[in-house]
Amino acid sequence: MKQISYVFRLGLLLLAVCCLHACTQQPNVAQPSPDGYPEYILSNAHMTIHVWDPDPNTGFVRAARFDRSGIISQANFDHHTIFGPRKAAHDPLNQDDIYGTPDEFGIDAPLGYAQAKPGETFLKIGVGRLRRIDDKPYAFFTKYPLVEVFPWTVHATSTTLVFKQSGSDPKGFAYEYVKRLQLLPDRPGFAIINTLKNTGTNPLSIDHYMHNFILIDSQPIGPDYAVTFPWQPQPQPNAAGMSFLQIGTDSIKLIKDVPDGPSFWVPMTVNPKDANCVTVLNPARNVAITIQGDRELARFTLYGEHNAICPEAFVQIDLAPGQTTSWRTTYLFSTTRQTP
Repeated sequence: MKQISYVFRLGLLLLAVCCLHACTQQPNVAQPSPDGYPEYILSNAHMTIHVWDPDPNTGFVRAARFDRSGIISQANFDHHTIFGPRKAAHDPLNQDDIYGTPDEFGIDAPLGYAQAKPGETFLKIGVGRLRRIDDKPYAFFTKYPLVEVFPWTVHATSTTLVFKQSGSDPKGFAYEYVKRLQLLPDRPGFAIINTLKNTGTNPLSIDHYMHNFILIDSQPIGPDYAVTFPWQPQPQPNAAGMSFLQIGTDSIKLIKDVPDGPSFWVPMTVNPKDANCVTVLNPARNVAITIQGDRELARFTLYGEHNAICPEAFVQIDLAPGQTTSWRTTYLFSTTRQTP
């Protein structure tokens, strides 16, 4: 009898554990945001983030420049709000109507563009198949006709989102792409893990970066902002808008308010041995945001406008047919004035 009672209690304990696990991993469904666009909300004890759903018909992003998946529109932690709108009005079909954490593959040369003749198609990873319109070099601000939108599958829990997409074109370029976005369990922060497989017959060579439109507590960009590096920033000669900036041995400080529109664009000279790491500080708001990548820096650019300062770390992806690679970007949030 005692043995039966013990087995019964053990069964109840296992059932409770299973129920607890199921509750913590319950499905997450996209809901309309206050603006009416579908979004997922991830939350734990440390922070909450809002993520746009890449719906091809109702999504916030329906243009053909940026990867449509996993774009975080807002992050909240310790009474602070990170990211936010850059414009008063929004057009989902406009290439530049975006904010938060969009990423882009092939800002200068999308997959298959060089091989496509005018009228033929090329691939924009994270979007679909686009049509080349002329003999000019690719220009990211041009609205190339979108021939086919590649569908997404989305798996969501309360703390994790996984987006999957595959695409191909007739010239032998093809890929499988997975983006995993997860909240960190032990502190305010999240990680984005990208996995890309070359499923085509041609080599795959492309760059990738996160645009990172950072805005802290809706405070426009100005002297309260600074950017720090674990290496010495060295602007290239073609940098624009340097009058807004003060370059230090390991930092760039804003020295005046930034007006509407593109105001500074600063490509840096980097060494592959330089750490793929940058911190955006706002001591007036007592907030620091550190962005760490686990892949070698290919290049780095700092862009800024009135409602966003954008540290852009580029990495290079080279895959032979059948090869797969992954890379991770981690965002750490702190309410101290020091680098987290």
